[in-house]
Amino acid sequence: AIGEQSRRGETLLVTDTIRERDLAAIAEATFDLPLMTGNSSVAAHLPPAWLTHGLLDSGDLVAASLPAVEGPAAVLAGSVADRTIEQLERFAQNNPLLTIDLASAFAGADVMAEARTFAQRHLPGAMIAIATTAPQATVEALQQAHGRDMVAARAEEILAGIAQILVRELGVRRLVVAGGETAGSVVKALGIDRIAMGAYEGPGLSRAIAHLPGRPSDPLALMLKSGKLGGPDIFTDVLQDMTRPSTIAPAIDTWPPARRAS
Repeated sequence: AIGEQSRRGETLLVTDTIRERDLAAIAEATFDLPLMTGNSSVAAHLPPAWLTHGLLDSGDLVAASLPAVEGPAAVLAGSVADRTIEQLERFAQNNPLLTIDLASAFAGADVMAEARTFAQRHLPGAMIAIATTAPQATVEALQQAHGRDMVAARAEEILAGIAQILVRELGVRRLVVAGGETAGSVVKALGIDRIAMGAYEGPGLSRAIAHLPGRPSDPLALMLKSGKLGGPDIFTDVLQDMTRPSTIAPAIDTWPPARRAS
């Protein structure tokens, strides 16, 4: 199908899937294309195709290793997904949570100072979370008053600024960021330009080590995740897991699951 489309001069193709094995078929059809973009679920099917077609040698496969990282821990959540709200509620059962009032922020309140005071009160003795989540009715009212894009941009700006306070001023070295746009804003604000990725742990989930500019020997343990992904206890589980070294051998013999009947 790709060859036929290419002969007609069509260079941009969009596919969809129903089953896991469909992702394997997409990877097999696109393994040698100059550009293929998609979520981690389809990317995970590329290595078997590279091995099959000789673009990768089994001797090149190495374990994905990340060092243990100690230090203060925090969660920043900008997603308004139901799953993120559930995850924050579970985290808050045993850990401090601050929810930024975006309406107050638009009214001129110094929410950055509020976040700094909150973090100083609880770090490093506790893991903390700071979020811009709000009930749907509140979000819709803000969007009607200020515009959807403006509300999203303000939330991202606030959390990016808080990330700088947490990491650069208060020494946070274990950080989970929930929300795709939020994650991009945080990475940019921290000046991160190099990340060592850990092993694939599930759709959209992977630990990483970020290298902070000017601090080569002071790594930041990081997980960036979509708001809709992960189990209810992911924030606590990941932050605790970051204190332990991780070495995971390539799963090339057992992956992808598409090789099973389902």
